[in-house]
Parts: sequence; C-alpha cells; structure tokens
Amino acid sequence: MEPCCQFCGLHCFQPFPEGTPYFARNCYNVGGKNVAIIATCAEGQAYELEKFGWSYDTIRTYIQTSQPRKGDPSCPLK
Repeated sequence: MEPCCQFCGLHCFQPFPEGTPYFARNCYNVGGKNVAIIATCAEGQAYELEKFGWSYDTIRTYIQTSQPRKGDPSCPLK
C-alpha cells in the first residue's frame, strides 16, 4: 500500500498515467532515484508542479493533447 499523503492525509498516490513521456518521468528524481508514484490531490499536485515541473493532471493533459514528437525537451525545471 502506498504511503499517506502529507497534504491530504489519504492514500492519494497513483502510478504514473499510461503514456507518461520519458522527459516528465525523468523530472521525478529524488536522491538519484526515480519516483514510482505521484500525488493526485490538489495540494500534492501543486507541490509536485512547483518542485518537478509536472503533476498528475499536467501529465494527463499532455497525454490527451499532444502528438508524439521526437526530441521533446528534458525537464522544464531542475
């Protein structure tokens, strides 16, 4: 079972959505390790958006609205 979220106190974490681009996944690097689950609550997503440049909703929006492109940029934030 996934850990409780520090923002909502629930188990809001989910695996990355199917089709998450590699450059978004690569942004979720903590201590040299890639994160496997991400927050789905509003507060958790706001934190991840600020820290990593992506959130569950922004990833889903990207998947739904983007055409696959070669050479997409790496992380927008470091």
